[in-house]
Order: sequence, then C-alpha cells, then structure tokens
Amino acid sequence: MTDQPGSQPFPSSGETLAGALNDTARSAMATLPPSLTAASAGYPVQVTFETQPRASRFWAIPLLGYTIKYLILIPHVIALSALGCIVVLLQFIAWVPVLTTGRYPDWAYSLLAGTIRWGVRIQAYAFGLTDQYPPFTLGNRADTYPVQVTIIPHPRYNRAWAVPIAGFLVKLILLIPHIFILYVFGSVVGFLQYVLWIPVLFTGTYPDWGYDMVGGYLRWSVRVTAYLYGLTDAYPPFQMAASPLQDGRTVAGSIAQREAVLAALSACDDQVFEIVRAWAPDLADDASPARQAYADGLALLGAGQDLIENARSEADLRTAEVRLKAAHQRLQTARDLFAIQATEGGTSPTG
Repeated sequence: MTDQPGSQPFPSSGETLAGALNDTARSAMATLPPSLTAASAGYPVQVTFETQPRASRFWAIPLLGYTIKYLILIPHVIALSALGCIVVLLQFIAWVPVLTTGRYPDWAYSLLAGTIRWGVRIQAYAFGLTDQYPPFTLGNRADTYPVQVTIIPHPRYNRAWAVPIAGFLVKLILLIPHIFILYVFGSVVGFLQYVLWIPVLFTGTYPDWGYDMVGGYLRWSVRVTAYLYGLTDAYPPFQMAASPLQDGRTVAGSIAQREAVLAALSACDDQVFEIVRAWAPDLADDASPARQAYADGLALLGAGQDLIENARSEADLRTAEVRLKAAHQRLQTARDLFAIQATEGGTSPTG
C-alpha cells in the first residue's frame, strides 16, 4: 500500500494487514466491504485485553480466591441470564428488517453486541485476565475497561442469512469445525485454571502464555458467536490471535507508546464505525468530497497499520501514531462533510 492519501479509493481486501493474516483470515476478509477492512485488524470482530503489570495474589489462593470471585459475580450472572433470554427472543424479530431491508436494526445490534461484550468481560475477570471488576453495562466505545470488544457493522447484510430457520441452520453447519475446535480448546482452558494460579500466587504476574491461550479462546468464541447471530457476515478466521500490536507483547516499544498507538487506532476505529453506521448509502458516491476524504482517511489508516505490523522500534511506533492521527483528522473531515452533504440534500443519517 502506498503512503500517499488518495492514491487509491480504498485499500484492497486483506492488503492493510496481509502480513498478519493467515490464508483463512484473508478469505474471510475478502467478503468484507472495503469500508470495513481498515479499522478491524483484518476481521470486523475484535477482542483486546490490556495486560496488567501486576496481578492480585489474593485471587490466586486455591479455592478461596475462586470461590469469592464467583460469589461476587452472582449479580452479573443474574443480569446476563436475563439479557440472554431477551437476546434469544430477539432472534424471532431481528431477522425481519434484515430480510426486508438488508440492514441490522440499531436497537437489536446494540443489545446483542452489548450482551456479548458484557459476557466476555465477566469471563475475563473470572479467568483472571483482569483484576478490575466488570461494570454493569452493555459497554460503549468510549469506556476504559481493560477488556474491549469491538464489532464493526456492515452497511448491508446478506439477506440469505436472515431466511427463517434455514439461514441459522446453514450457519450452524458451516460453523461445525469451529464448534469442534472450541470444544477441545475450552477443555484445555479449563484445565489451565488448575495451573495458572501458581505463577500468579508466587510472582504476582499473569503469564503471557495465559493471555495467549485464555484470551485467544475468548476471542475465537466471540467471533463465532457474532457470526452465528448475524452481527457480521464475514466467516470467522481459524485463529485465536489478534494483530501483533493488540496482544501487547510482540511489538517493540514501551507500554506507554503502545497505549498511545492503540488510542490513536481506537479513535480512527470510532470514526469509521460512525461513518459506516450513519452514512453508508453516501459511500457509493465516488465523486463526492466526503467520499474522497473518507478514502484518504482509510489510505492513511492502512499505512499506519502497515507500520504497526512491521514495527521494530519505539520510533516506528511513534511514526505509526502520527500516521494514525492524520487518518483520524481526515476521517473527521469526511464525517463533517457527510453531515453537510446530508443537510444540503435534506437527508438524515441512517444510523
């Protein structure tokens, strides 16, 4: 990808993070609209975990720590069980607008994505990936909780998946390999709980391999769930990893610099999310200034992601941060132009 904005309308599928994606992930990414490829690290459903420098030894005390932790999670379990029932009932309604309009209704999308986010945070806390008690909220894109679940919506959804019963059953069949792997993977993660408490109790740190295994399992299961319930039409990749930056360990640079880059990347992600959600129909107008500004922003964003993928030093990450901030400014300009465009045309946002 070139670093010059505007040199091409959109990054091609899989191009921005080609070095980090395996063949399966590239195939899944090829099904995405180009407007979704930039900010999702190769897949529109991402789960990130902020590694904590020190973990509480108290929670690692055999039996006692886990017992108390599960007891204080009872209110969350009750709330999430109620939400789960609502989500199941929701499936009998949400397919109607998807089938008739090709759009996932905002209210259903927010409730389902929020329930998934809430559930992952409870599991991350229970497994010890974070010591911060999960909030009683469906979550939003601006909170600072160390477990983040980002699900970027499609401008249009495949209506075939909304066909009653048939669409869901076909998805279940397609997901059989994932379900089998997750069953085995889940058993391994369960066994690891008998081991992970040892380094936490004696060193006060949660091991990197624990983040990789337990976090990877949660990330994989969330992607499968989001696909099954129609939040994304992109088939989930057979991988547990996020991008090299997101796992917080495989990239050079200080923690502070990585956090700065992640903040810049998140800001860009927010802009793409809002533009796709609110102005999806206007993205088809290649000649509009707003569409060109959006394309420029995505090009800069893709270039910044390329720099992240190949970062080998603190300076590389600083350069990526500058590029991402430029992308954010351009995307903000695009958003403002879309709003002006809508005002002049007498239309309103779709989101």
